[in-house]
Amino acid sequence: MHITRPMLRSDSAIRRLDDCLVITYLDEDYEIEFDDPASLPATEILLGRLDGTRTVDELSQDTAGLRPEQVASTLSILDGNFLLAEGGHAGAPISGLAFALHLEDLYYNRWMGRDGETELVRAVFDGQASRDVLIGWGFECYHVTTRAHDCLAPIIARMHDGLKPLAIDYVLDEYRHDKLLMKSLLALGHTREAIEGSLPLPYTHAVMNLLARWSNTDLLSFMGCLFVFEGTRDIGDAYIRQLEQYDLPPEFLRGQSVHNDVNNAGDHGAVSRLLYSRFPSIGVDDQARVIRNLRMLYDAQRRKHRNVLDYYRAPTIGIPRMLPR
Repeated sequence: MHITRPMLRSDSAIRRLDDCLVITYLDEDYEIEFDDPASLPATEILLGRLDGTRTVDELSQDTAGLRPEQVASTLSILDGNFLLAEGGHAGAPISGLAFALHLEDLYYNRWMGRDGETELVRAVFDGQASRDVLIGWGFECYHVTTRAHDCLAPIIARMHDGLKPLAIDYVLDEYRHDKLLMKSLLALGHTREAIEGSLPLPYTHAVMNLLARWSNTDLLSFMGCLFVFEGTRDIGDAYIRQLEQYDLPPEFLRGQSVHNDVNNAGDHGAVSRLLYSRFPSIGVDDQARVIRNLRMLYDAQRRKHRNVLDYYRAPTIGIPRMLPR
């Protein structure tokens, strides 16, 4: 989780509803259900203590009526819905971890909360994405992992002190994911040459060009945007579930599933938090620049999803996309 002093987001409201606690944030309701209703009052007290002044250990020790593992589970649920911020001292500069959580809040709660999920994501969640769209998304993910190598070497070369070991660990986790996805795509009957020579969609290019640029020129923006590329467990799992509905080769399914499991098991979505946690403070000008770049990435990602639907619903030059000869 990486959060050291959990704080419930300041615009949140808590209320009881039957045997549940409901947290309302930005007009969205999040329910906490209880196997043991007797733990509801203690959990309500715990939520009221999430003011950013107590560590996780202090909360676990001081919350009567809840075991430490129950406190940890509740915090994990809140964090999974981006409802927690990092506490600090009034008037102090914003810490790197607090800023990372602010970026997640902007991306998932404020921007996506206003615009909603993309049509592509909705189609996957609703089980309405066609076979070609799902396979096409697999090809675009392959292209992203291939282009990722353009970013990985610069970040190791440019990072120093405590950041370099973290960067190396991240690179080792990410290294050769393209080979895993290549093996998956080969199971569809395409040749290696056809897959390697295929063309990513324009906005797949655009998204990866942004990341490649920041890896060479703006490490703070690069680190701050990494969480977007790791996605969330729910969309990855929904993608795998829908793939299983179609008559696809087992090796294709296995490769896509292993890639999803690696991302989930590695807690990759928290990589921005981990890297930013090494910064005691981040200045106002740097914050503004990173937020501006994250917004640019957000818009490009949504256009990329639109690209995937528009092309793979009716793939005019086939799958994989190849230049006419």
